[in-house]
Amino acid sequence: MSEALGLFDEIVVTKLPPVEDAAATEMREAIEEFLKSAERFRELNSHNMNWWSVGDPWWKAMQWLTISDTRLKQAFCGDNRSRSSIRLYHEYRQRLLVGVPYRTNA
Repeated sequence: MSEALGLFDEIVVTKLPPVEDAAATEMREAIEEFLKSAERFRELNSHNMNWWSVGDPWWKAMQWLTISDTRLKQAFCGDNRSRSSIRLYHEYRQRLLVGVPYRTNA
């Protein structure tokens, strides 16, 4: 009987790395790209310029901001384009830009 108990004395612990699915990866990359392009646009837009004096870098930064905003909206909303999902997306985007962490009602 004591021999049988001795067989199960060894404890084996196996830790698996967290699995990140494609949606989580896309969301993380979209957030990083959006924040980077928003910072670049904010940096170029902070100068007091007239509309005729803005150069090509300003327009390219605005274009990248629009593209990254579209990518983030697609990652956040998916195919759901209802008013409520767009409203939640805009609240989330505003919190990203201000730097306030997003909290759920859990």
